[in-house]
Amino acid sequence: MFGIHYGLLGAWSGSAMCAVTLVQAAASLPERRNRATTILFWSTVPLIALLTVLTWNGLASAGAAFGMAMATLGRWQTDTVKLRGFFILCSMGWATHNMVVGSPFGLASDTMCLVSNLWRLRNEPGLRRLRRASPASALPGLAAST
Repeated sequence: MFGIHYGLLGAWSGSAMCAVTLVQAAASLPERRNRATTILFWSTVPLIALLTVLTWNGLASAGAAFGMAMATLGRWQTDTVKLRGFFILCSMGWATHNMVVGSPFGLASDTMCLVSNLWRLRNEPGLRRLRRASPASALPGLAAST
């Protein structure tokens, strides 16, 4: 639906990136990654570049392309901390796009994505262990040099 929304706004880069998202979602349907789905998934990277060039509209296109690139990297992660980090960057790219093209619905979605990923990130087990560790033990090599 965002692809249609962006199309109605004339934001063709955003609309094109939404179509790429559908290809990535189709490649992610099987529970396990195999050669065919991996090739399909990663073939979207040059597609992102090509569609960005074909629909170029300055900062809006750059924001959509950056957001899509970060989402692509995020979707491939198996570590949830890395996934959330890439999705936080993704929401910033899309927020840039949505501010430029004037999409309040897009900005609302970006805000929800950013807040929910920040909220969930604070509960990640690996980050909780780091917060409980002493500063010296959290920085390897520092304890040995003091």
